[in-house]
Amino acid sequence: MKNQLKILAFILFLGCTEKSENPFEKNFTLDSFPIQQKLQSKKYNFEEILTATLITIKNDKLILSENYRGGTGHDRKLIHIIQKDSMKYLYPKGKQGYGPGEIISIRSFDQGWRDDTFWVYDLNEKKIHEYSLNDTLTTSIRSFKKGEQSFFSVSWNWLTPDTFVSRLMNDSHAFAIFDTANVLQRKLDPWSKDQEADEATGFILGDIRQGQTAYNREKKLLVHAQVNSDIVEILPIDSPSEKISVSGPISEPLKYEIIGSGRNIGADIDGNNTLAYNNIFLGENSIFLVYLGFSRNTPNSMVKMSNQIFELDYQGNPIAYYQLDRRIYSIAVDEKERKIYAVTYDEDPGIAVFEY
Repeated sequence: MKNQLKILAFILFLGCTEKSENPFEKNFTLDSFPIQQKLQSKKYNFEEILTATLITIKNDKLILSENYRGGTGHDRKLIHIIQKDSMKYLYPKGKQGYGPGEIISIRSFDQGWRDDTFWVYDLNEKKIHEYSLNDTLTTSIRSFKKGEQSFFSVSWNWLTPDTFVSRLMNDSHAFAIFDTANVLQRKLDPWSKDQEADEATGFILGDIRQGQTAYNREKKLLVHAQVNSDIVEILPIDSPSEKISVSGPISEPLKYEIIGSGRNIGADIDGNNTLAYNNIFLGENSIFLVYLGFSRNTPNSMVKMSNQIFELDYQGNPIAYYQLDRRIYSIAVDEKERKIYAVTYDEDPGIAVFEY
């Protein structure tokens, strides 16, 4: 109980200082978007894809991930490559397993540094794998495993060929930069500038503010979109004190209770709380966000499905609100062709293509 009160006091103090001291805080509503557009889609189905989850674009190809729980078999593949212009299925990758070059699950994609490869982060095994786009080899061509210092982080985005940034748990900061030898370089974005959060407080804050993280290498901006609150954080890697915090469209206070103690402490979030951002894609000019907008008490058939996309600029200003003709899970955007490629989450999952 004493530890719970200590954590609650810290979070209450943090809320007060955030409201009074953050000159970069912004808010929006649905009416704030100058463009509001209803989009119609064309759907493509592939018999090779059973339960797609994530999607990204590299060069002229779409890269999709499979739900690692979505099937069985000793030769199962978790990655699919599709030709973007023709929407033709090319080949699978990502052989599932514990052997050399094999992968268990997929948390995120990263573009990497070579034109002919891409990277995949396996949160279960704490590994990031590099795959070739130019062959049909189903195993990775190399991989890195997180070490002791970075082990309890939950994301991986390359900053340079030798350093990566991760979202932290159990820490006084939200992010940290490590090198490929897993040596800590520096921490970013402390939970508070005035008080240092202990391990338990850092865990609670990391839990209630969890979400999707992506990095724009050209702009050197790290973007984190929360799922429990409709908050998007835009963090300059070289000047993290200038972080922009964007709240919207409803700016609903997060209701939760701290339960348990010691290693079993956690946050019990109210089931009526509105879920916010399920997926994020960073384009050259814009941030695209898949917005949920329903509560945890919504029937299971609707969970992780959305028919709304928000487009913001990198200053956090609203650009466009897209209402879709079908429900989706995740997106990748071709800004030059002005097309949104979305993984559908229906009885017959596929890829929906929207022109905007």
